[in-house]
Amino acid sequence: MKSILKVIAWIFVPYIMIVVDWRVLTRPWRIAAIAYTSMMLLSTCTSALSPRTENNIASESQPAPENNQSTTATESTPPTATAIPPTATPEPPTNTPVPPTETPIPPTSTPAPDPIVITGSGDSIEDFDNPFGAGLYFIEGNQCDRYFGVTSYDAMGNQVELLVNTTEPYKGVRPLDFGQKQSTRLEIKSQCAWSITIAPLTAIRMLDLPGQIEGTGDDVILLRGGTPDLAEITGNASGRYFGVYSYGRNSYDVMVNTTEPYTGKVQVNADSLIFEIKSVDAWNIAVTTR
Repeated sequence: MKSILKVIAWIFVPYIMIVVDWRVLTRPWRIAAIAYTSMMLLSTCTSALSPRTENNIASESQPAPENNQSTTATESTPPTATAIPPTATPEPPTNTPVPPTETPIPPTSTPAPDPIVITGSGDSIEDFDNPFGAGLYFIEGNQCDRYFGVTSYDAMGNQVELLVNTTEPYKGVRPLDFGQKQSTRLEIKSQCAWSITIAPLTAIRMLDLPGQIEGTGDDVILLRGGTPDLAEITGNASGRYFGVYSYGRNSYDVMVNTTEPYTGKVQVNADSLIFEIKSVDAWNIAVTTR
């Protein structure tokens, strides 16, 4: 077996074997080894130089560019050196990059759809698709001081809520689908121009607890930052209707319900999140925390 490997080595790398076995070779074998090694080296050099020769022949076979500006050339342009491409093909990397094992988590909060704006003049029936679930109506109209009414209905034609019912100019905020029903239609009774914007709850006014907030007319506010305890409420100086309601995760409470001017302090359910105010004129609410 050792002899076979030695013969193979002499065939493919004689320039190494001649050094290894030089002392054991006799004079005739040394001459033969020198001749064979020289032939192998010459063949290797010829193969390495062949690309350069082919490139030189290719460059010489191309016609020389014509010079239209001069009829006689006094100097010849030296040949341009052609880069010899490497004979060895680079091996691809053995280590393949490993993709990350963790999949990026998409954001949990999805941007709310754009508000729905409906405008008109006079009586109208307006159908809409509510993409928000619970949301808000921003209603304005009746600058002509006539009757103005806005009523919401569900897909079965059942009345959901009487949102506006007045003979005075109106501008206020009303809750959209705070209960179990889903509104799909608005009935507007009016003799002049009106505007209704249906918006997500992100458009709601905030009351940071403990703190106070004031306003005029119908409104909806969100409580945040603490557990509510008591609410000191003032409003309805003109002696019209005045109502304040609280909505919680598992509760609903009528805190104020009067047609008299009101000033008082009431208890707020601990899980209350939203106040709804029904009013014609100015009001003020101050809330303390537990």
